[in-house]
Amino acid sequence: MCIGPVKALVAIILGGKYWYKPSSPLLRSVVGGTYYEIADTRPGARAGLLRFYWGLETQTADRTLVALQGADNVPAYAGVCYFVLEDFLFGTAVGSAPNLEFIVQRDPVQEIVTGGAASLDADAQANPVAMSAEVATAWYALDLPDSAVDADAMQDLADEIDGDAARRALVNCSPLWTTSAAARAMLIELGATGDLWFRLGATGLIESGRWAEAGPSGAVTTLDANALAEQLDLEAAAVDELPTGVSVDFSDREYAYSESSDKVDELGLLRQQGRPTVRKLKRGQVTSRKQARAQAAAELRRVGRVVLRGSVRVRRARAVTPGGLPIRPGDWFKLDVDTEPGGEGVAVLCRCTGRLAGPTGPVTLEWETDPGATPEAYQGDYEAGEPATETIAPLAVYRALALPDETSDETPYMSLLAVRPDATWERVEMLYASDAAGDYVSLGYQVGFACPATLVTALDADADTVRLALITSFSGAHGTLDADLLREAVGSGTDLAARNDELLLVLVRKNPSTGAVVKSGESDWVEVCSIIDVTPISAGVYDAQVIRGRLGTQALDFGTDGGAISFPDAWANYEAWCIPRSRLARLTHADFPGLMSNQVAGNFRFAPASAVATYDPVDAYAAGLQGDADWTPEVSYTPASGLRKAPQIRVY
Repeated sequence: MCIGPVKALVAIILGGKYWYKPSSPLLRSVVGGTYYEIADTRPGARAGLLRFYWGLETQTADRTLVALQGADNVPAYAGVCYFVLEDFLFGTAVGSAPNLEFIVQRDPVQEIVTGGAASLDADAQANPVAMSAEVATAWYALDLPDSAVDADAMQDLADEIDGDAARRALVNCSPLWTTSAAARAMLIELGATGDLWFRLGATGLIESGRWAEAGPSGAVTTLDANALAEQLDLEAAAVDELPTGVSVDFSDREYAYSESSDKVDELGLLRQQGRPTVRKLKRGQVTSRKQARAQAAAELRRVGRVVLRGSVRVRRARAVTPGGLPIRPGDWFKLDVDTEPGGEGVAVLCRCTGRLAGPTGPVTLEWETDPGATPEAYQGDYEAGEPATETIAPLAVYRALALPDETSDETPYMSLLAVRPDATWERVEMLYASDAAGDYVSLGYQVGFACPATLVTALDADADTVRLALITSFSGAHGTLDADLLREAVGSGTDLAARNDELLLVLVRKNPSTGAVVKSGESDWVEVCSIIDVTPISAGVYDAQVIRGRLGTQALDFGTDGGAISFPDAWANYEAWCIPRSRLARLTHADFPGLMSNQVAGNFRFAPASAVATYDPVDAYAAGLQGDADWTPEVSYTPASGLRKAPQIRVY
């Protein structure tokens, strides 16, 4: 019937009619035991009964099923609420079993939210935040560890709802999920009753919050013409297009939880428009008519006035909060809707309702204005015709490698594994010179950065699971800007994608004193793995299930340095990089076969490229776009002789 333990049995409906309905819910704490038997007392019944199991972990196998099938063939269904019918009368002229519906009460099964908010309220409704914690952590849902949830924020939000009687009556709910559903859809449904939001935060934790009626309490980012990547696109409904009423479909507990509806009208709009236009809402988690009307009224207050909605393309470096984190659903920002550069603009307070972003380039933010917000005059910090400029952060953490590739023969192809220094970087231009003091030529661009991680446990050549810890930051660089490569792979991987090498994990062993890659025979001590799936272990720690020895590499042994590793440090021996295969550039030059054959080093330099322009590293300081005159990211590298893929004939 459902996951237990169930705390009360409210009613049983047989064929659309109440078969069992006590005057008050039957409490498990009162009757005790692991099951409860209800005799079938209808006329014509033959001493039949219904045995109802509460769903305790301690319940044992049903005696009737054991007698029929044998003790070894009947599980105890520990933790599952179910029932057994014994000699139960269905009817003498019935061609199929009638429908049985059970109305039960149970607390959310989770350990994140504690106190009063963790239990059902006096109206037998659940706190939606506690229910969201169950969706996140229960084994039959996302099955995330408790450490993957921002527990403090979730507890605060649950207590905020539980401590306000009016809000509790409006927001608490009775969700019923009878089919498989995406966790995202389930969380949206839970948040719909209370204007709540749930999201994967920038730190990798599941976060929660509520849109405050008075708007944000602190500073917010203002997006103006200097931040937009293209012309602003606005949508606004006219007054005569607004809904005059809201209808809510709900499960009416007064009528055996059958579907019902109720409606609230805005009489002023109805008189003005002369005809009703009703917005319909599905609220299966609402079970009382009073709450359904309150939900309809709350929605009508939101949609019954003119608001602006739309999407905006924002330069990645500007799509951040004042604290430097990416703007995500649940955040506020101000948008200058009069974006002509120069002069005074008009900024309105907006809610971010969606974020779409690729690995590089502008970010698309979906938004709507806050219904109670008043537009403000805004003076931009730019002049008409002034180009948008920005300081380029230095590329401080990188590894240039000639990675093997199944399509290459004797021509090495250079690729770059690099930490995105900040959001201004969108791609990297790789330059090459045979003489470090000579002229450099461009090999092309790599559009894509990698997510750096550390090896938490040692990895031998036979292991197929790698435990990784995200690196939060390096000196002058944020290591987690591309951490979504691992976070978004959680639970979504497939063997089919892995066999196509779509998401790679590159492992490197290096000399801690020189930083050079250690050799394994004629090859670099480098292994490319293909990630099948990712499982979160705790905040920032993941287990990656992998296929070993991909792209022409072989499975190797990798250890750890013990404790936390920050691999740019000289003493670190190992590096781990997560990157999609589609992001890896394969850049070459006619000199490269000679470098490989003669084991001669080539010289490589890396130039930043932002949304505005590309700058030679040497010239960036002179242009006022780089604060360090000595910053010149470059490296000397010798392609390993073992990169050859063409068949070789050896005569002995």
